[in-house]
Amino acid sequence: MKQGTLFSKVADVALVPKLVEDLGLLYRSRDSHQNVILIYQDLAKRFPESKRRMIWQSYVLEAVSRAGTRKQIIANLGKLSSMLLDALAQDAASPLVDKKNKAVLRESYNVAERIVRNLGLERHKEGRRLRGKGRDRSFRFAADVYDAYLKVFTKGQLGGEVDYPYYVQFYQAELFLQLGLLDKAAGAFEQVAQKGESKTSGREKKMALRAAEESVHAFERVWQEQLATKTSKEIITRTEDAFAQSAARYLGLMGKKKDPQSVGIRYKLGKIAYDRGRLPE
Repeated sequence: MKQGTLFSKVADVALVPKLVEDLGLLYRSRDSHQNVILIYQDLAKRFPESKRRMIWQSYVLEAVSRAGTRKQIIANLGKLSSMLLDALAQDAASPLVDKKNKAVLRESYNVAERIVRNLGLERHKEGRRLRGKGRDRSFRFAADVYDAYLKVFTKGQLGGEVDYPYYVQFYQAELFLQLGLLDKAAGAFEQVAQKGESKTSGREKKMALRAAEESVHAFERVWQEQLATKTSKEIITRTEDAFAQSAARYLGLMGKKKDPQSVGIRYKLGKIAYDRGRLPE
């Protein structure tokens, strides 16, 4: 990279990464994606021990998502995820408290979190505008990005107040449902509902109730399909248990409210209990 060589001739070598990084930020502001990729990949090669490598990789991922193929995006997303997980594990295992390193790790985590979250949201939004196979491809891709996000970013923005993983998991569950992946949809909605039991904001409580409701419907559809296809009794029992747990959570979130749906769910829970009471010992 000519810029790095030039900067090293006119500035203190220690300042070169910062100068080149700032140049990359200028290219980012101009949507010059190929230059962004070249600059930050070159920085990572020249300064492999830099604590800012994860930030540079985040910017590479962002640029590749604008100008690269899906294969390239997934490869760079996987690389960033591995780097972050390794850094977080090393930080947790270290008995030393290095405030400077922790500050860089915090910045790296937050930059990466925002970029990966936006990548998933953009592909999700793109899928909504499409039809047929194109829609399904975009939804599957967004679901994969959300999956990578949820494995790494368990706390959203460090120091932030918004529980972004809660929202991302809800969006992922919606995608699973749209794709007909009922098992995955039911499990994802159930996790959102479980987390939502402790939420206090109106919007998040509504999401929890919606997630619980969708989880009940998804588990019931899986259950009915298993009964129709004469799936093994052991598997059906596990699905019934999951349905019962999800239904109980939904009723708990509903509170004392009664509507035809909650009455129907109570009936189904009672029937499961009754049928099991009639099973031989």
